[in-house]
Amino acid sequence: MVGFFRKLLGGEPPPPPFDREAQATQLLAALPPCTEYVVVASDRYSGKYRCEVTVRAKDIAPFVKRLAESTIGGSRDSQVARVAMPRWLKDASPNDGKTSYPSAAFAEITDVYVLNFIKDGIADVFCKECDRSIAEIEPATEVTGPWVRMD
Repeated sequence: MVGFFRKLLGGEPPPPPFDREAQATQLLAALPPCTEYVVVASDRYSGKYRCEVTVRAKDIAPFVKRLAESTIGGSRDSQVARVAMPRWLKDASPNDGKTSYPSAAFAEITDVYVLNFIKDGIADVFCKECDRSIAEIEPATEVTGPWVRMD
């Protein structure tokens, strides 16, 4: 009966339902494999970082998996990324010593947790201006301004 009214009114059939799993599989097929290390913050992703923050894929994989399981909604791209990223991290090369720059959608997932990774001691912060790794990071205050001060 619905088909009759659709024909009568000249409407197009509705689009197929959104399948996050299928979209995630397509996304993963288009990505290079995950390596041992993953850059979670960089000026490549947004203008708010002047450093690169790198973590081991195995260290953030459980976190990203829990986040994906406990979060709903968002744009279609973010939904697909939340399904795909845990699978991408799970298949990381464990000891290749290489670094991956994940897609911008993946970087958005971890962006708000970058300081947690640093505080937890699982991240390496590399200052591009200093050309060295930073051992100690102090959060900015009203006195120091809106930037993270690196000592």
